[in-house]
Amino acid sequence: MPVVSALCFEQTKAYISHQLKNAGCERPLFPDDVINRIHEKSKGLPAFINSLCRGCLFDASSRNQELIDGENLTRVLTDLA
Repeated sequence: MPVVSALCFEQTKAYISHQLKNAGCERPLFPDDVINRIHEKSKGLPAFINSLCRGCLFDASSRNQELIDGENLTRVLTDLA
Protein backbone atom coordinates (compact mmCIF):
# COMPACT_ATOMS: atom_id res chain seq x y z
CA MET A 1 0.00 0.00 0.00
CA PRO A 2 1.50 3.39 -0.97
CA VAL A 3 2.39 5.85 1.73
CA VAL A 4 0.57 9.18 1.34
CA SER A 5 2.61 12.22 2.24
CA ALA A 6 0.99 15.08 4.11
CA LEU A 7 0.53 18.26 2.10
CA CYS A 8 1.76 21.66 3.27
CA PHE A 9 -0.64 24.62 3.27
CA GLU A 10 0.24 25.74 -0.27
CA GLN A 11 -0.13 22.17 -1.56
CA THR A 12 -3.47 21.86 0.24
CA LYS A 13 -4.66 25.08 -1.37
CA ALA A 14 -3.53 23.91 -4.83
CA TYR A 15 -5.07 20.47 -4.24
CA ILE A 16 -8.49 21.95 -3.35
CA SER A 17 -8.34 24.25 -6.38
CA HIS A 18 -7.39 21.34 -8.64
CA GLN A 19 -10.22 19.17 -7.31
CA LEU A 20 -12.74 21.97 -7.85
CA LYS A 21 -11.51 22.53 -11.41
CA ASN A 22 -11.80 18.79 -12.13
CA ALA A 23 -15.41 19.01 -10.94
CA GLY A 24 -16.06 21.89 -13.36
CA CYS A 25 -15.81 24.80 -10.90
CA GLU A 26 -13.61 27.57 -12.23
CA ARG A 27 -13.91 30.02 -9.32
CA PRO A 28 -12.54 29.77 -5.80
CA LEU A 29 -15.08 28.65 -3.21
CA PHE A 30 -12.83 28.30 -0.16
CA PRO A 31 -11.18 31.44 1.30
CA ASP A 32 -7.64 31.09 2.64
CA ASP A 33 -8.71 31.19 6.29
CA VAL A 34 -10.98 28.18 5.73
CA ILE A 35 -8.29 26.35 3.73
CA ASN A 36 -5.88 26.99 6.59
CA ARG A 37 -8.29 25.39 9.08
CA ILE A 38 -8.94 22.47 6.70
CA HIS A 39 -5.19 21.99 6.40
CA GLU A 40 -4.73 22.07 10.19
CA LYS A 41 -7.60 19.70 10.94
CA SER A 42 -6.74 17.26 8.12
CA LYS A 43 -3.01 17.32 8.93
CA GLY A 44 -2.56 17.66 5.17
CA LEU A 45 -3.96 14.21 4.38
CA PRO A 46 -5.73 14.28 1.00
CA ALA A 47 -8.52 11.84 1.92
CA PHE A 48 -9.43 13.90 4.99
CA ILE A 49 -9.14 17.14 2.98
CA ASN A 50 -11.64 15.65 0.52
CA SER A 51 -13.98 14.66 3.32
CA LEU A 52 -13.92 18.09 4.97
CA CYS A 53 -14.36 19.93 1.67
CA ARG A 54 -17.22 17.66 0.62
CA GLY A 55 -18.95 18.28 3.95
CA CYS A 56 -18.46 22.03 3.60
CA LEU A 57 -19.87 21.99 0.08
CA PHE A 58 -22.96 20.05 1.17
CA ASP A 59 -23.46 22.33 4.17
CA ALA A 60 -23.11 25.51 2.08
CA SER A 61 -25.40 24.13 -0.62
CA SER A 62 -28.12 23.35 1.92
CA ARG A 63 -27.95 27.02 3.00
CA ASN A 64 -27.86 28.39 -0.58
CA GLN A 65 -24.42 29.90 0.02
CA GLU A 66 -22.11 30.64 -2.89
CA LEU A 67 -18.92 30.61 -0.81
CA ILE A 68 -17.70 28.40 2.01
CA ASP A 69 -17.18 30.10 5.36
CA GLY A 70 -15.78 29.14 8.73
CA GLU A 71 -19.22 28.26 10.07
CA ASN A 72 -19.64 25.59 7.38
CA LEU A 73 -16.39 23.98 8.47
CA THR A 74 -17.28 24.27 12.16
CA ARG A 75 -20.56 22.41 11.54
CA VAL A 76 -18.75 19.69 9.56
CA LEU A 77 -16.15 19.26 12.29
CA THR A 78 -18.88 19.12 14.95
CA ASP A 79 -20.67 16.37 13.00
CA LEU A 80 -17.42 14.37 12.80
CA ALA A 81 -16.74 14.64 16.54
